Amino acid sequence: MKQHLANLALDMKAAISMNLVDDVLYTAKQGIRRCGNIREIEVNFHYCDFTPPLFDFVNSIWSSEAVAQTVEKIQITTTVARMPAFLNPIAARAHALKRLREIFVHLSPTVIGCQPTLNEHRILADPLNLFPKIPETRNIKLTLGIFVDLCGDLLFNFGPRPPTVNNYLVFHLRFGSATLSGFFSIVGFLSARASLITKLDIRSKLQTSVTDYSCAAFVLCGGKGHFESLRLPQLEELCIEIVKCQVPDLEILPKEKHPLFSSLSLVAPRLTSLKLIGRYFAAIDATKFITLLADGLQGSGEPVLRHFEFFCDELTAAIFAVLYFRMNFLLSLTIHSQKPAITSPSGIADIMTTRHGRDNQWYLEHVRITRKCDCGTGLPDRLAMNRIARCFTDWKVQIDEEYKCAFIRTER
Repeated sequence: MKQHLANLALDMKAAISMNLVDDVLYTAKQGIRRCGNIREIEVNFHYCDFTPPLFDFVNSIWSSEAVAQTVEKIQITTTVARMPAFLNPIAARAHALKRLREIFVHLSPTVIGCQPTLNEHRILADPLNLFPKIPETRNIKLTLGIFVDLCGDLLFNFGPRPPTVNNYLVFHLRFGSATLSGFFSIVGFLSARASLITKLDIRSKLQTSVTDYSCAAFVLCGGKGHFESLRLPQLEELCIEIVKCQVPDLEILPKEKHPLFSSLSLVAPRLTSLKLIGRYFAAIDATKFITLLADGLQGSGEPVLRHFEFFCDELTAAIFAVLYFRMNFLLSLTIHSQKPAITSPSGIADIMTTRHGRDNQWYLEHVRITRKCDCGTGLPDRLAMNRIARCFTDWKVQIDEEYKCAFIRTER
């Protein structure tokens, strides 16, 4: 048997030739030409050499009449240096892409740790010039995403750009030891481009005490109070992840007094999605924090937040009560609970099935509850999920093999 496998491996190795990649690309090119209903194209290209056959393949995608007539969204993730090779063919065929409505460009590092080239500095100095020159009458949404710390020194070469109707930015911030010292100037960096930013993703990249604690201090305490003046008028999605901190005395962070969350209606008046993930948030009193957040969302009109995801230490009726009375405008809710115990399941059931008139009724359409405890066997988790499921009488309940509950309302 071993000899057979060895011979098989040798046969496979012999079959792999220098022309294999070319053959695959040729076959793929022929296949694309036969596809008559491609609506979305996603390209991820990082470390391979941009060979002539590959360049020809990229050109063939946009020269295909079938693709040109149907594609609605193009998403490209690659390095700064290679991005023009993907976008130039699109620009050349822009007139033929009649149904194209969105282009999403996501810049990643050339190679982590390498010094950026002069060309990369020039490109990122005015990055929206990467996009094809498409007439404004086409109303195509152009979005640029950047892994900020992975681009290293390129970050502060990112030139400011006047606000335009169809251009948007997505920033993914990763706190890491190599770039931590420079992040306390990030608020000014964001402010200069505030009119363009639609999504902000802030995470601690390394699970170390210093990095994670600094991330928490910066995000939650506002980087020396600068969040008080930060305004992100186009921001629609905000995700903050803080992994479990190892710092012994977390009380030096004012957990129930976070400048960012207590003034969200001013900082991000269009915010529709908020994710607060990581076990740091589980250490906070969930009911007090949700109350603070609800106060911060109250602006001149009805809050626009519709999707909320957060961590808590233990799932209780009190959490559902404060959500019901203070954030009943939500459409979807995701809760990650650390402990298997459920305090007062009957109380949760009462809240989930109660009706107090038009002003106090659930608008929720989808609820997802997960267990984030690594201890014990799966059985207690399954029992816990079943206990929760019995609380949602008007909902379709699904419990997956990882003991995560999904609840979909069947009655409105």
